[in-house]
Amino acid sequence: MSTFIATGSKNPKKQSYFQKLGELVNNNDDILIASIDNVGSRQLAEVRYALRGIADVVLGKNTMMKSCIKRVLTEKPEYQKLIDILQGNIGLIFCYEDVTQIKKIISNFRAPAPARQGIIAPCDVYVPPGPTGMDPGQTSFFQSLSIPTKIVKGQIEILNEIYLIKAGEKVNASQATLLDKLNIRPFSYGVECTTVYDKGTIYPASVLDIGEKEISESLTSVVSKLTAISMSCSLANELSLPHILSTVMRETLALACACEIECEELNQLKNAAAATVVAAAPAAVESKAAEPEPESESDDDMGFGLFD
Repeated sequence: MSTFIATGSKNPKKQSYFQKLGELVNNNDDILIASIDNVGSRQLAEVRYALRGIADVVLGKNTMMKSCIKRVLTEKPEYQKLIDILQGNIGLIFCYEDVTQIKKIISNFRAPAPARQGIIAPCDVYVPPGPTGMDPGQTSFFQSLSIPTKIVKGQIEILNEIYLIKAGEKVNASQATLLDKLNIRPFSYGVECTTVYDKGTIYPASVLDIGEKEISESLTSVVSKLTAISMSCSLANELSLPHILSTVMRETLALACACEIECEELNQLKNAAAATVVAAAPAAVESKAAEPEPESESDDDMGFGLFD
């Protein structure tokens, strides 16, 4: 464990910041890189409190973080990968416990937010049908947005669900005004974990959401496909060999039976097969006996013919 000494700055706060970040970088190799766009100071404080004792959250200018991390490159050159991805409004979360659990804790802190003009919509926005609580004098506003309405009990009512904003589009003034009038806060923001730095390896944080079940199903599917390819190409390997041996054994036994070859192992297999057939026979007989007899097609007309 190396000791980091902050130098090169006369500002005590900056020296303290460099000292803390340098020690974290030196002593921790599990880091979450998180986007903090549209996240308020209160949310950040709640996240820090929830992570107390299991992780440290470090925020600051990217230039300052890069400058600090560069000082340890001589001892840890792999941190150059971390420097390369420090872009945008981000923070570093140094993890002392399982990274997956820490990411789950962070994802619990989200706050609803209004749709402001000019922001990029992170999701699709729909306006539900029903009463709006707005007076009939504002009908022209809905007409300008091509939203069908009617007046019910002195208030405007939207007739159908409206697909208002598509994910990835900029929110315009009319859309923002409508959602504000309807008191709809369609978006939610929080600290978004985007990337994981794991002892020199960098991968998307979405990988942490993959559970053991999904991994098992994926591996099973891959093994099944590789086995099929090996069998079709007549390749003998760990996957195909059990199936090849099983097929060879069945064919050998079939050939031995056809040639009436006698041996102890073959006789045991014949007896076992015969016992299986005998055990299945009574079940077949019972199912046949259980079938109802067809009803007689003769007319039951109390002894009188049609013309009697």
